[in-house]
Amino acid sequence: MFPLAAFLLSDNLDLLGTIITVIKSYLLLDANTVMSMYGHQLFNAIVSALDKVMKPNVKDIIALITHIIRLTPAPLWGEPMHSSRLFAKLANNVIEDKENALILIEHFFIFSRMTLADANVFNQLVASSVPGPVLPTLSETQVFEGLLDQWWAKFDNMAYPQHRKLVAMGIAAWVATGRPEVLGRLNTEIFNLWLDVFGELKEAFSEENTDDRSPLTMFWKNSQEIPDDLIEDDVERTVEADRLRAVHQADPINNTKLTVFVQEKLQQAEMICGTDYFRTNYLDRADPAVLQQLTNELMTGR
Repeated sequence: MFPLAAFLLSDNLDLLGTIITVIKSYLLLDANTVMSMYGHQLFNAIVSALDKVMKPNVKDIIALITHIIRLTPAPLWGEPMHSSRLFAKLANNVIEDKENALILIEHFFIFSRMTLADANVFNQLVASSVPGPVLPTLSETQVFEGLLDQWWAKFDNMAYPQHRKLVAMGIAAWVATGRPEVLGRLNTEIFNLWLDVFGELKEAFSEENTDDRSPLTMFWKNSQEIPDDLIEDDVERTVEADRLRAVHQADPINNTKLTVFVQEKLQQAEMICGTDYFRTNYLDRADPAVLQQLTNELMTGR
């Protein structure tokens, strides 16, 4: 049945919503097996569908891509994402900045999920996308710089706090790779992005359990109705409800404190670069007031 569903995804746009729901259900049952057997076919179908669908349906396909990344490890989606040219297509959409802003920010939710899963695979996908049919004239550095430009430019279009936390964590995971283009933005856009999110989100681990793995209290989430990207349909009375809740609860957005995560990723970047080089070339170039504010947030937010 699944090969037929993947075929229909690229061929029958009239049933797009139903087909995506069926594919999501298969993935929820056994995503690793599905992607091991049909990953290339599925990503080729997604690329084909993206070329054909009307703009309002693009978000549904992007949600499917996010679903795949949340449910499977990077080795299962990295290579088919490259061979299908899906990654290059998404990167090109962002760099050219010709899509609707609301669609483009969904691209950054995908990228953030990818870097959270494995930022080195993300870097490899960037490197492998050039030169190529989708990005024939750009260098590897230009792709990195183009993605970073838009990551910052589109940040203010992200309205929901869990989305802003997601992209803040995603770029922190990217920082941890030590990629120079990313670290070159650390003392400006990235510090400012983190400080914006720190100021918006109040989080604390349970006082009854000092273990960092204890349940995270998200005061920002308790204060308003927050939609979730995965639990988006009426599933309360279906057999999928418990599976969806388990994925939701395992989401690092819901169980990882942002300040702790950022501090860990900065330490990993420092280890890659060496302490003296990291401080001289990246930290010390920040505005002293900004650096002090960031240090205070990281220390008091532990």
